[in-house]
Amino acid sequence: MVNHHTGFLVNTPEGAAHRIRYLLHHRERIEAMGTEARESVREHFLLTRHLREYLILLLVMTRGGQERFLEV
Repeated sequence: MVNHHTGFLVNTPEGAAHRIRYLLHHRERIEAMGTEARESVREHFLLTRHLREYLILLLVMTRGGQERFLEV
């Protein structure tokens, strides 16, 4: 989680309540944070990302590491 971008980090129930009130008064942030959070999960935590990295690793290993690959 990236504080203020994909969600809020809080230390207390009162802090959580404060952030909930903030979001209720700034509805545009709810959608923006949701979009960023979904993209973050897609980029960092989904199985497809891990599969892509393993396939790139296998390509590098089978070609002897002589070619450079860009992450797609």
